[in-house]
Order: sequence, then C-alpha cells, then structure tokens
Amino acid sequence: MTIWYDQPSYSEPVNAMFLLDHGFQYVHYERIAHIIDNLSYIPRSRKALENAHIYLDDKFVYKIFSNKIAGKKILAGIYKGFYDLTLVPALIGIVFQNNLPMGYIMHRCDTIERSFEPFIEILMERTKKTNLFFPDVVCGHFRSFCERVTLIDLEGIYHVVEKAPNFNFGPYGIRLPKNKMYENLVLELRREYVSKN
Repeated sequence: MTIWYDQPSYSEPVNAMFLLDHGFQYVHYERIAHIIDNLSYIPRSRKALENAHIYLDDKFVYKIFSNKIAGKKILAGIYKGFYDLTLVPALIGIVFQNNLPMGYIMHRCDTIERSFEPFIEILMERTKKTNLFFPDVVCGHFRSFCERVTLIDLEGIYHVVEKAPNFNFGPYGIRLPKNKMYENLVLELRREYVSKN
C-alpha cells in the first residue's frame, strides 16, 4: 500500500486554489513568523514538543510541526474529503514553507459544553467515504467555535489500515478510537479494505 498522505507535488497556485475552494487559506510561514516569534508556546510534554509547537494570541492558535508528515496528513485529509468546514469550522488555513505543509492556524475555541454525539455521526460518514479516521474521539479533541463543534489536533488522522508506531494498538494493529460505535466502524472498514486489497 502506498502511503495515503503522499500527495502528488502540486504547485503553490494549485494548492492555494484548492484550499480556497474549500474555505481555507494557503498561509506562507514567512508571513506569520514575526507573529509567532513574539508569542510564547504552550508548555507540553517532551514528546509533544518534539512534534509540534503551539502558539496562542487573543484570537488564533498556530500549530507548527517539526516533522513533514503531520502537515502532509492534514493537507491529504482535505484533498481526500475528510476535512472540510463541517468537521473543522475553526480552521483558517494551512501553513506552508517552500510549498510544504508545516502547520495550521485555527480560531481560538471554547471548551465544549454540550453533547457532540451528533457530530460523531458526521465523523462516521466521513470515515466511510474516505477510509480515514480520527482516533481521538474524546472531549479534549472537540471544541466549540461559533456554536458549532470543531475538531482540533488535525494531524491525528489515519488510514484504516495504517499501523502507527508508538501508539496503543487494538487487536488489529491500529490505534483504536475511544468511541465504541466508531471503533467498530473502523475495524469493519479495515477488514473490508484488507479483503479487497
């Protein structure tokens, strides 16, 4: 199986137009570097710091990755139809440097105060359509933005057959979502995918 997030190398104008057509911006790192240079990053665990830095100002969250895979996964998630303004209404745009995705900018969000179960149904439909899944189906990865539910930590998506290193594995070698209905769907899709390929 080819790596699902390895997209063809589209030119900057193609990526920019695609993102714009889907409601997102193509953001040059150079245009925001002076902003995040004046912000302090959120203290996180050592492992988390090795992968990304998160910066906050009054309105926005800037997440910049130290590895290229995380940014590629988010961009591929948009190209493949997993991420859109329904799942991530708080997402402003993808940050690029030399036309390589290296992070994203989101509006600051509030802690969720209501049930996000209807949102799980949308997530399940998206997973059926794309064979991509978001394993961290827990309150901490759902936020409220303008009275809508939004996902955060967008780099945490996987193909249903992907074996992600350094994670807790389920019986089929994949990182399991924490919502049982969603977990069952991912396992079913994995079995179908493996039997066909």
